[in-house]
Amino acid sequence: MLAAPKGPVRLRADDRPLALEIKRPGEALTYEIIALSGCRYRLEVRGETLRRSVLEVGRQGEEPFVRVTAGDDLVARHIWQAVRDERLLVRVSGLSAFTGSAHLRFATLGPGDKPTVPHRRVLVPDEEAARVGELMLGESNTWDLAVEPGVAYQVTPTEGSAGRVRLRVLGADDAVLGDSEQGALAMRPLPPVRFLVPDPLPAATDAGAPLRLDVRGTFDGGGSYGLKLRRLDEDETIDPPAVDLPEPEPSAILAEGPVPVVRARPGDLVLVNIPQAAENPYIVQRKRGTRWVSADGLGQEQRARTHYDAGMTWFRPYHAGTYRFIGIRGPAPSADVQLLDRAELGGAPIHMGTGVDPEVKAKLARDWKLVALGACMPGWDYLFVLRGAPQSGISMRVVGPDGSVVGTRGAYGAGTFSPGLGPTLRFEAKKPGIYRLEARDKKGRLVVAMLRHAEERR
Repeated sequence: MLAAPKGPVRLRADDRPLALEIKRPGEALTYEIIALSGCRYRLEVRGETLRRSVLEVGRQGEEPFVRVTAGDDLVARHIWQAVRDERLLVRVSGLSAFTGSAHLRFATLGPGDKPTVPHRRVLVPDEEAARVGELMLGESNTWDLAVEPGVAYQVTPTEGSAGRVRLRVLGADDAVLGDSEQGALAMRPLPPVRFLVPDPLPAATDAGAPLRLDVRGTFDGGGSYGLKLRRLDEDETIDPPAVDLPEPEPSAILAEGPVPVVRARPGDLVLVNIPQAAENPYIVQRKRGTRWVSADGLGQEQRARTHYDAGMTWFRPYHAGTYRFIGIRGPAPSADVQLLDRAELGGAPIHMGTGVDPEVKAKLARDWKLVALGACMPGWDYLFVLRGAPQSGISMRVVGPDGSVVGTRGAYGAGTFSPGLGPTLRFEAKKPGIYRLEARDKKGRLVVAMLRHAEERR
């Protein structure tokens, strides 16, 4: 099991050689590295008098997930693409009783697997697998685009825990050359962005390559996503014919009762609580002309049900329109509908206390920060958890639908702690609605908000 000694040396991802020496048989030297999602890295131990070096990579407190032994070329090498932001431990030793000197290098790789600027994400065309990125709450990612002048390209997102993401191609002076939320392709559930590379290309700057890709969650939430870059075929146009959409009308609840009908703008949240929903979950449909069609792929959606057969459904549309909610076995006896404006919600992900809730990293600050939104039903006690937080030092609170604080946990004191997860705050949802899960920490630590049902209080 890897165990970090006090203050291991942190390696820079700049390919500079670091001299090391294994002086005694069985000795191991431990280092620390930071890997950022989307980047391609290379770790390499090149032996001098150390002929059979062993390179191990892992997370603190876990067994190494990589172990490479040098061969006849005296080199132990590991190349990988990071799929998350994380701190890793690197251990170098000699096989069996081998000792001696060597050099250790840690590099960020660009096109052709050549070293590039440390921790720079580079999107290369026509790769077989998608590059994976990870967004923290409210942040954007920047990728360099390895493209040729005068050529047209398309960047296509693949689905991850972040859901729909917005892609913008930026040129000189951050001029927008393409936006996935503009034009006909924006109607797709995961819209790509198309663009033509200027000829000649502008010079690269300290900010990165001449062309860069900005990636942000559609509703400013976080999570994982994938990207693939390809050249457009000759029969593909950069600007497909625009879709003529009517001007969106003001958001409103058009009908309540057993079949709620709502007119909503992009990002608005429709919350439907069904007191009696036994075996009859609600699905979402969109009005198209005089017909109702499935809204699958047209927004974010999740459902949950309590132990006594009450249910809740929430939906956030990507496009303005009229939507209705109907049970798969017909209308339920009754339903309560709420419509919340996107501007009032904030950009945090929505949790229901289920196993499919998103897990998004958030960087805390001295002031209260929204880390998650809880779509909660009465009849449950809930646990608000901060994974990765210490037992003390971080304050937590839950703010109810009416703006009042329904539960707090001080930074220091007798707050509960769940081993393996983190500090917890228990609260009761006395009425259905959106509960704000907030935290603050003067050290600015990274945490992941979780919501769980307190099962023993059913």
